[in-house]
This record gives sequence, C-alpha cells and structure tokens, in this order.
Amino acid sequence: MNAIQILAMQPWVGRLGMTLLHFLWQGAIVAAIYAAARRWGARALDANGRYLLACSALTAMAIAPAVTWILLRGPSPE
Repeated sequence: MNAIQILAMQPWVGRLGMTLLHFLWQGAIVAAIYAAARRWGARALDANGRYLLACSALTAMAIAPAVTWILLRGPSPE
C-alpha cells in the first residue's frame, strides 16, 4: 500500500476535501462583497478605510475554512 492509498483511507481527508470545495464558493462570495463595498465606498473611504476593508475581507477568507471544518464535523456518536 502506498502513501496515497493510506492517506485516502483516513476519515479526515474527505472532510478536508469538502472544506476546500466549500471554500471555493465562500471565497467568491467574500470577494464579491468586498468588491461591492469597495465600489460603494470608492470616494467615501480614505486609504485607511480601504485598507481596513481589505483586511476584513482577508480575515473572513481565513476564518471561513476553519468554521466550515468545524461545521462538517457532524453529530457526535453519543
């Protein structure tokens, strides 16, 4: 048995794959919200406001997979 077969039999690998798959649409939604907010506040935001908006979008993109990983855990076997 090679390393890929051993890895594929692990239960967390499927959960990781689903997390990455869900992040595709989650990241697209965060990017769309960022683009809309950036366009809406183009003249109202100064450089610090745009920076804060971009940092918020990147933080949301960093948190989304972690939250998805936790939510895909499923019910406990109790």
